[in-house]
Amino acid sequence: MVAFGTLCCESWLENCSTNASELDAKTLFLFFWLSNVLYNKSYDVFLHPFFNMMIAELVHTFLLSISPFGEARIGIPYGIVNGLNPLLVFAVGLGANLLVYPVFKYLLDNFDAKLQRYRPYKKQSVKLARRAKSGVGKSIKKYGFWGLMVFVMIPLPITGAYMGTIASHIFKIKRRKAFLAISLGVTISCTLMAAGTYLSKMGIELI
Repeated sequence: MVAFGTLCCESWLENCSTNASELDAKTLFLFFWLSNVLYNKSYDVFLHPFFNMMIAELVHTFLLSISPFGEARIGIPYGIVNGLNPLLVFAVGLGANLLVYPVFKYLLDNFDAKLQRYRPYKKQSVKLARRAKSGVGKSIKKYGFWGLMVFVMIPLPITGAYMGTIASHIFKIKRRKAFLAISLGVTISCTLMAAGTYLSKMGIELI
């Protein structure tokens, strides 16, 4: 492909106007040749099996980090253990986990009341509401912003951005305040999980 592009460039230069300067002809030749090389290199990279595997693992990391089944505390370790760049995994996991509050809050505001008429949903929502109240209720009443942040930050099954969003919805915390508290808690949690997983992996590899 590179040779073909070079031949095309040479043919094109031969048909250039005789008034064109030698310097302009060489510059154009270099430009087209370099563009052709970059095109072929990028084509090879994007079709490389390793690149496709990396994209698949990043998608899995994103989906795990935005899901209620562990959030980024599961997604980030998954990506790092599977050999992805820790900084890239951290960025993807954190970004996905930060999306939880705006997306889930929107769903609660627009669909929660409508779905309460269905018994299975109502039963489950009451169960989650009780869990949120028992887990973070006292902390929010006593410490407010910081209580919600710490609750989200702690990596336990009953904590995280989803439960924090439910708690902020129940206690009617202002959107901006809730978003900042949850985002700060998620950021600290993701940082701890990424650092802990990376150091653990390095330690195991040294043994």
